[in-house]
Amino acid sequence: MAGVVAIRAMFECIGFTLGAATLLTDEQGIDSLNEVFNMDDENIENLCKVLRRPGGHNDPGNPDPGVKVSARAEENLKLAAFYCRHQERVSRPMNVALITLNNIRKLTKQRDKEKVKNHDVKDTPVAGVPLSYVIRRNIKPLPSDANPSKNYATFEHEMVARAPIVVPGSTGGESALEVRGPFTQSYITDRSEVWAKLATILGSSECWTYAKVARLSRDGRLCLRSVYNHYLDLNNIDHLASRAERKVSGLNISWGSSQLEF
Repeated sequence: MAGVVAIRAMFECIGFTLGAATLLTDEQGIDSLNEVFNMDDENIENLCKVLRRPGGHNDPGNPDPGVKVSARAEENLKLAAFYCRHQERVSRPMNVALITLNNIRKLTKQRDKEKVKNHDVKDTPVAGVPLSYVIRRNIKPLPSDANPSKNYATFEHEMVARAPIVVPGSTGGESALEVRGPFTQSYITDRSEVWAKLATILGSSECWTYAKVARLSRDGRLCLRSVYNHYLDLNNIDHLASRAERKVSGLNISWGSSQLEF
């Protein structure tokens, strides 16, 4: 019950009247952050319409007059839902106490920018995260407390660094998680999109021999790592350095007045 009380207080904090907040939690079932998380803008608009004009009759038998819901409260609820989804995609906790007007309004420009981008661009990432998160070096982000948002210049930088690749709470070393996961559904979808882009770029080049190991799984992360490991991992760099040293040591070099004689 304490959870419902906290959610109701949150609704009041973002602009709903006590009557509207009570209807949201008690009659409409929006009684947890998970419910808020799952609402999109259209759901919220329809929900507020129902609160304003529910239809039917109240207990005395009179037409139900509904409750007042301001445009401000409706907009803030949309921002709160976006905030909850953003917290998930940067691997940070969803906490009722954190849903304040100040916190959710910080995301207004980011939300509006993503709306425009998603409208204009085909095949956008599932969670709105730049696809480069798929190929970042580390599988798991640093603990939230040790890696605050202020460390990042933009929301996009934070998303790339902290978007969940494996299911939150998964245990095990990086190498094991790299192979077996368990992976989030958003990541599985996005890595397939990365694969498609890389296949277009690399398909006609000699490095395709190393990239195509990921063809069946359509794993863009595996594709890029395979190419990278072949050309740029430490063992290969050492091998190239040794070859260069052997070649140089076999040369007979003498200094002339203005020439090198080999």
